[in-house]
Amino acid sequence: LALVSVLEAAGHARAAARAAAALTKKHGHSCKAWLCRHGLALRQGDAAGAVACLKAAAVATPARKHAKLLSRAAVAEFRGGNQEAGRALFERLLAAAPKRLDLWSVYIDQEVKAGDAARVRALLARGAAADLPPKKAKFLFRRALDFEKAVGDEARVEAVRAAARAYVARVGGGGQ
Repeated sequence: LALVSVLEAAGHARAAARAAAALTKKHGHSCKAWLCRHGLALRQGDAAGAVACLKAAAVATPARKHAKLLSRAAVAEFRGGNQEAGRALFERLLAAAPKRLDLWSVYIDQEVKAGDAARVRALLARGAAADLPPKKAKFLFRRALDFEKAVGDEARVEAVRAAARAYVARVGGGGQ
């Protein structure tokens, strides 16, 4: 990993790509190795190589590491400016594991950083409307409330509170 970063910093893109390929060949089970290679492809502007890297990583890594791999790759896509690719990865993750609050949280964070309030609101509303246990729903309602207090107006804050009250009435309180 250090060799890849040193070669990239020195401006030796081909040597860095060869080192990353060797790294993933030797340590194919490692998420860090695949994420290093994916990030290198993104920084070099090779979108097709980044997609191919993720496909190979999905085959090479154990299934228990796929969510971690794809969520970090999606964050790298967001940071690299390719937000649609990052959204597609997050949507795929949430379709497979809709009750994983950590994935919802990272996705919401990336959308907030992207700065599109309408997308953030839609995502928070979708998360709050999902069939989540009360503790997880409470977290999403809290995130929505904090977001609206920061960028919204009083009417939007009250709308979030009303949605939370409706959720509580629907599920019967659940010990909250």
